[in-house]
Amino acid sequence: FVVVLANPEGNFTTWHAGVETHFGYTREEFIGQNIEVLLPMAERFRGVGHREIEQAAQNGRANDTRWLVRKNGQRMLAEGVTIGLRDAAGRLAGFGKVLRDVTERRTVEDNLRTLTGALDQSVVLIRRWDGTIDHWTSGCERLYGFAAQDAVGKKVSEFLRVTYPAPL
Repeated sequence: FVVVLANPEGNFTTWHAGVETHFGYTREEFIGQNIEVLLPMAERFRGVGHREIEQAAQNGRANDTRWLVRKNGQRMLAEGVTIGLRDAAGRLAGFGKVLRDVTERRTVEDNLRTLTGALDQSVVLIRRWDGTIDHWTSGCERLYGFAAQDAVGKKVSEFLRVTYPAPL
């Protein structure tokens, strides 16, 4: 996690050890930088950072999940929230920002989706001990010519007219 504060203009006023761990900036390099320092150049040009603090100022908070950039140029996917902080008179005093690196989680999710897609394209049927089909992939549909709704719940031996050399 990274937890930092910024002034009303969006310039960081505090530093957190997570800033160096996740982004590579020391306290001296980070404090005074605008929140846009963490954004990819294209998003800086589009004013994404400015819109984020504007939304937090108007609505009290701005949530997002977006790619950020480390000091070394590497990308990092982060979930974050920017909260508009107000003084006792209700005037905008600055912003609190909390970020969490979710790059690894996204990579795992993407890999799982890829594997799931590959599995579904493969010829895989899952059956119970009694031979009842529980799962029928699109690969099975292509090979055997039957849709999953036609196969699931049927006995493999009857449905595919399979003869086993020994009883199941």
